[in-house]
Amino acid sequence: MIKGTIRIGTRGSALALAQANWTKEKIEKNHPGIGVELIIIKTKGDIMQDVALVKIGGKGVFVKEIEDALLRGDIDLAVHSMKDVPSLLPEGLEIAVTPEREDPRDVLVAKNRVKFEAMPQRARIGTGSLRRGFQIRSILPDVEIVPIRGNLDTRLKKVEIEDLDAESLPLPASGAWDGSAG
Repeated sequence: MIKGTIRIGTRGSALALAQANWTKEKIEKNHPGIGVELIIIKTKGDIMQDVALVKIGGKGVFVKEIEDALLRGDIDLAVHSMKDVPSLLPEGLEIAVTPEREDPRDVLVAKNRVKFEAMPQRARIGTGSLRRGFQIRSILPDVEIVPIRGNLDTRLKKVEIEDLDAESLPLPASGAWDGSAG
């Protein structure tokens, strides 16, 4: 029987922790003699939340510091959302496991639970995704897309704080958000 502790590098957001805890549970279930520890690492993308992702480098801003920790041997493996992983990995790293994908749909969280098709003219909709912004504008051309960043809780609070009509974000992984906010 294998013994020891595996250190998983992860970001500290609710989504990242849900994914890392899912991985931890799978390892513990399949290898009862192994301990698993989550190591939370702040990335450039976590720290620079007031700057649009395209301005700080886009791909890789949520993984570089975790990759560096992996290469130094500070952690044994990393858990990422595939959307954050650049297509070219640093030498010495590989994608070893890719679990089945969660629901890929997006969700719109609106004030007063207004439906997408009932959004007022010139509605202000926040998103951190260029793709989501273009998709929304293709259906509602007069909306104002407001660049917004942060973890799920922060982004949902910004709907009120920044007087947005709605926030468009990816449908959270199961366990990352209970849907009670908004």
